[in-house]
Amino acid sequence: YWANSHGMPSAVPAEMARVWARCPHRSRHFLSWHRAYLFFFEALVRELTKEDGFALPYWDWYASPAVPDAYLASAIPASENPLFHEKRQYRALTLVREALSRPDFFDFQRDLEGNPHGTVHVMVGGEMGSVETSARDALFWAHHANIDRMWQVWLAADRNRKNPSQTAWLGEEFVFDLAGKKSMVARQLLTPEEIGYRYDSTAV
Repeated sequence: YWANSHGMPSAVPAEMARVWARCPHRSRHFLSWHRAYLFFFEALVRELTKEDGFALPYWDWYASPAVPDAYLASAIPASENPLFHEKRQYRALTLVREALSRPDFFDFQRDLEGNPHGTVHVMVGGEMGSVETSARDALFWAHHANIDRMWQVWLAADRNRKNPSQTAWLGEEFVFDLAGKKSMVARQLLTPEEIGYRYDSTAV
């Protein structure tokens, strides 16, 4: 269900059109939609595991561009490691930092979405290399947790940097279930603290 919320390799059933294949790539809400997406997925993991303290890890690919060991079959046999995804075709690529120097939010978001965001997807390869299938790889969530962290890294780097303040942008709603109980608007997502979490570091 949650992988389909991001994208689908097949046609979206008509009854699910409001909540499946909704990832807004190349839009003004790339970061805000994904923050809500991570929030509801993390809450589901807590619910299913009964681990109230669970938090999605982030993969700091600037510091360690190789796939983290926990997601590989090296320490744990592939058949016993639910984080291992055999369809990956990893190859190292160059990750740039230009986005973090952009003073405007939308310029920052646009550049971040291209490289490093898109480059990491291509670097991992396999299902991660496609919008339609990327959320089927457990590594997707660690990658996007770091993309979310980059939003905070960008803000923390200069006190003059601001999130969008346009009424239309702030009022955009993101819905993840047909009943409408799992929904947020962009104004609720301006900082992690507003929805109950914070990152251990905003350094890069």
